[in-house]
Amino acid sequence: MIHDEYDSLTRSYICPTGCSHKLRVIQCTIAHALEKTKYPNLDIYWKWFEEKYHFSCQFTADLIAMNHTDFINTSTFQEIAGNKDIVGQYESHTTFTLPGLYRVVHGIDVFNPKFNIVSPGADQ
Repeated sequence: MIHDEYDSLTRSYICPTGCSHKLRVIQCTIAHALEKTKYPNLDIYWKWFEEKYHFSCQFTADLIAMNHTDFINTSTFQEIAGNKDIVGQYESHTTFTLPGLYRVVHGIDVFNPKFNIVSPGADQ
């Protein structure tokens, strides 16, 4: 049994997704730091850390939840698509490979209208 912070993170994305699907209710996701962008090149070397951190589960949970959600609130456009120097955290999930496990060819569409930018401190 996985027993660390990554287990709770993975479940926290999968549980609401499953519930919203089963109950046929709208799912809103507030942008969070997707695990893949925290660790450069980790998608390539995921096997090295799999036993301890279960990154394949985290990446898969993020991908499923982000594609199923009805809308996503983020603080800035850079969170979604980055800028000319840095890949955005969602943009990094567009295409990637977990060697020996699977390859994502159309993961998260950063130009999907489900992304909403709500600046910090904004109200109504």
